[in-house]
Amino acid sequence: LEVRTLLASHDSVWRTPAFAGKVTYVNGFVEQWDCTMLDFIKVGRRVVEHQPLRRAVLREARHRQLQHLQRSPAFLGLRELELKGVSVAPFATLGACDFHRLRRLVLEGLWYDVDESVAPMVDAPWWRSLQEVQLKLPVAVGGLAASAAALAPITWLQCSVGASEVNWRALFERMPALHTLELDLYGRSASLEPFEALPASLKRVRVRNAELSMALASHLCTLPVETVDLTRCSAPSPQAHRLLTERFGEQVGLPSPQPAGALARLWSWLAGP
Repeated sequence: LEVRTLLASHDSVWRTPAFAGKVTYVNGFVEQWDCTMLDFIKVGRRVVEHQPLRRAVLREARHRQLQHLQRSPAFLGLRELELKGVSVAPFATLGACDFHRLRRLVLEGLWYDVDESVAPMVDAPWWRSLQEVQLKLPVAVGGLAASAAALAPITWLQCSVGASEVNWRALFERMPALHTLELDLYGRSASLEPFEALPASLKRVRVRNAELSMALASHLCTLPVETVDLTRCSAPSPQAHRLLTERFGEQVGLPSPQPAGALARLWSWLAGP
């Protein structure tokens, strides 16, 4: 009876606010809250006040909303943060945040200004406390290489080969835990330097916008990786296609190979009997 009386008296204060999105519980506590950034802005403070929240997965991450959360104690006190659907480079905004418990950060999205420097984020004081970082969005590798910040927490990196001169070996040596690399070559297939410097920890490689030459295919086959995704490269020759499938089997994604003698067969068909 006393419990019911207490609940009736304090229900409005004790009751956890209704969650929008998807909630995962572990041992009765909220392990993960997957919602839109706007939902977090609306009820995030009340949720965190009622019970610990380990990980927030915030979708539809809009730049203006992220700026609003810079002053949110509920946001700044997260241990794990995943931002998905990022459409504007978040590095400067996140760098200005005063996270005091953050240990894991995942950024996922796509925007057009890939030249914005990552330095404001990796040089922030809270960056040094991170244990894992996944950068699943375009990062200008020149700015990353130029920063003196520790890059050891990075396990996933998506970057592009720009005009900047980069010492790839020195860069990858600073990422001993890197297991997934997405590399956009923008048609620059002549240089194999990024692939010659890959760390031993790497398990997955995805290459985009590259001319899949025999030289590149041959070098990819020497890498100690488990899976290779080349579906967004130019179609390989039959020889390169065969070489890659023999090396990786079903663990390689390839565009359709160029048929041998296609032009000759087309001419023969047009000429008729």
